[in-house]
Amino acid sequence: MKLWAKIVQQVLALFANKMTTENLTFTFTGITMDEANLILAGLQELPAKVANPLTQKIQIQAKSQLPQEPDTQE
Repeated sequence: MKLWAKIVQQVLALFANKMTTENLTFTFTGITMDEANLILAGLQELPAKVANPLTQKIQIQAKSQLPQEPDTQE
């Protein structure tokens, strides 16, 4: 099994145990766009009902950190 799949499984196992992870949050720094995309690709290997909420949360946080594109409508 690939390393990222093992990591995703471990993280999801933590989420399954709500008693210890209910208020636990992570802040990822120093992750490149390619690395973030790799994590998202790994999540998409899981069933949609598990992967999609977490994928959306990651995308929302990433979007808030990316430079805003200028409005091209005139």
